[in-house]
Amino acid sequence: MNHNIGDELIKLVRKYSESSEDVTNETDLITHLGYDSFDFVSLVIAIERKFAIEFELEDMDLNSIRNFQNLLNVVERYIKY
Repeated sequence: MNHNIGDELIKLVRKYSESSEDVTNETDLITHLGYDSFDFVSLVIAIERKFAIEFELEDMDLNSIRNFQNLLNVVERYIKY
């Protein structure tokens, strides 16, 4: 994991969550952090702005991304291209 990307992403994930739980690679955005689809769309918009990337529609499914590591993988994939 690129620590700068991961650290910035953790800050954004916390910002859009009402939970104070620590964010680890295994943290489930829905179960642990209480994300719903509205929270996730807000998070995606913030990520796109922060990293100057644009998510494809298929990567905007909260149920398929589900945990922090999967989200980080998607973000890192976009940044590499």
